[in-house]
Amino acid sequence: MILNKVIEKCVHCDRAIRAGHPFITCNNCNCILHNKCKTNDNIVNFRNQNFCISCVNKFSIIRYNPLYQPQHLTSNEMLNEEPINYIESLETISNILENCRFYTLAEVSHKMKSTPKLLSSYFQNIDGNATNFDQVVLQLASIKDKFSFIGLAETNTDCSNQELYQIDGYTSCYQSRLFLKERNQYKTKGSGVCLYINNLYNFNHDEKLSLCDENIESLIVHVTNLPEPVTVGVIYRPPSGNLKEFNIQYEKILSNQKRKKYRLRLCVDTTA
Repeated sequence: MILNKVIEKCVHCDRAIRAGHPFITCNNCNCILHNKCKTNDNIVNFRNQNFCISCVNKFSIIRYNPLYQPQHLTSNEMLNEEPINYIESLETISNILENCRFYTLAEVSHKMKSTPKLLSSYFQNIDGNATNFDQVVLQLASIKDKFSFIGLAETNTDCSNQELYQIDGYTSCYQSRLFLKERNQYKTKGSGVCLYINNLYNFNHDEKLSLCDENIESLIVHVTNLPEPVTVGVIYRPPSGNLKEFNIQYEKILSNQKRKKYRLRLCVDTTA
């Protein structure tokens, strides 16, 4: 009699799960499936935990976080050998990634409408203006309120063509593409960054901090008509570049803003 006791119904086949039947449970909502009903389409294993596909889609459970450390690993010997500020930096970045979530376009519109006085940024690796710019503009048009700043990486173009890629209500600022000396030509793919600044804001282009070489591409502007000065930038690390050299230049940009005591908003693609 005990073996025939019904525990619950399987959410996949809707049949009874009886005592003694192998089953699997979602770690988030506790729904139950027969083991034999489990497939890659209805159960996802993430960080050694099982989640039903409904929870995965509803709560954005699956996320990219290469710096995630389970609690039992946070004090391992490898980390203990690193400087304390390095460990704190990793934890800070990891926490940011853990708290990221996906938003639908409708949710983004609602969020921006409910916080109109806050600065907002949109950033995307566009993988070529020529093929994808129109699609990005259409997507942005579906959001009623305008972002304060729009950053794009890998535009595969530069200021010579920026008039071809305009967005209503914004002023564009394009950085040069990487010049390949060995080929005596500009790089045609995987180069170029730009910013679109909402016409509500006045800005100055910082040419000293706007760089373009094989290790880093950056475009930095200073917004001047806000109660507190704000520095806005887009930074791209070419995957074939030297990471150490990128970090040196990146640190210079951060240090410069720290000295000026400007608020800083950076859109960064490190192509990790």
